[in-house]
Amino acid sequence: METIKLNIKEAVVVRKRGKAKYDVALEIVKKPKDRNVTITNKLERIDDVCFIEDYNDKKNGLLFGGGAVLFSLVIFFTVGNTLENGQFTIVMIMLSLIMIHGIMTIFRGYLFKNKKVIMDREQGLCSYPGFWVEKRVVTRFDDMVFFIVNVGKMAAPVLKAPHKNKITNFIFVAIDTLDFLSFYVWYMDKNRPLPPGDAFDPYRQRDYERRKGAGFPKPLYPSEISTPEATPEQQAEREHIGGW
Repeated sequence: METIKLNIKEAVVVRKRGKAKYDVALEIVKKPKDRNVTITNKLERIDDVCFIEDYNDKKNGLLFGGGAVLFSLVIFFTVGNTLENGQFTIVMIMLSLIMIHGIMTIFRGYLFKNKKVIMDREQGLCSYPGFWVEKRVVTRFDDMVFFIVNVGKMAAPVLKAPHKNKITNFIFVAIDTLDFLSFYVWYMDKNRPLPPGDAFDPYRQRDYERRKGAGFPKPLYPSEISTPEATPEQQAEREHIGGW
């Protein structure tokens, strides 16, 4: 199992949440799908301390990067000789840029291997990849900035977070954005029980005892849904001790 310990000294505030119109609150807005042990082969760790997901997609990088390089070569050898000097120069510049981008896309997965999202529930820290050679972004989850924008012809909602350069953004997910947002917030609220899913079942009792020992403190982030304990007995004890 992957071990990780984020350093609180690395934590930064990329920007204040709420300054952009697409920013979303840290709130559980729906019940997320169950996180099961077979959810994805990119999920390197998932328990009551942290979860780690690998975003280094070498396969797609090779597919799309190789496609860009192949496209450039096909255009060059099929129409390159038919163009006049002025047109040839413009087309060659465009093809060169496409080819360079394709080559960089291919090698990015091999050069920049540390492309992981880390949610450290224990410390309340979050880490996600920076832009290209930028160092990863480490921030307190309280300071985390998520925003949702619609992209593409189908206006599909995408969940993003800003890079340190404040120009580019990291894409967390491009599907089920509210589901993932709710899961992140629920998971990182260490005063709530762990989210649904058998991936967390081995750790529920330990997490429950930790929260019980702390007197069942109130949740850190709001929720539009109930987040009950695993059993009615545990729920009753939480209500008796914690009052919620």
